[in-house]
Amino acid sequence: MSIGILIAVSQASNMITTPIINFASLRNRMNAAEPIIQSFYDKEKNVAAERIKTNRIETIKIDLDELKEDGKVLLQDIHLQFDRGKKYMIMGPSGCGKTTLLTIFCVRITKH
Repeated sequence: MSIGILIAVSQASNMITTPIINFASLRNRMNAAEPIIQSFYDKEKNVAAERIKTNRIETIKIDLDELKEDGKVLLQDIHLQFDRGKKYMIMGPSGCGKTTLLTIFCVRITKH
């Protein structure tokens, strides 16, 4: 057998064995990563289960007869209800208390 034939046989066998070795290596890496990937799926299931268990606020009601600060009446006769999933717009002329209402609302929510 000549050297040329040996080189040709060697290259042909490499063309067959290299993809098999690469596939086996990839398969081993995937098998090694499976427990890690499974732990991510398990964590996501636990997080989803915790989300379902938490109490959700469906309605926020505000009943305010009068709000004073330093003897000055800031808001009065405010009776509102906000339901989950709905959108609301607060409208009124300048100085009527829109920003004050939202500021008080946000401060009270963050304290509780």
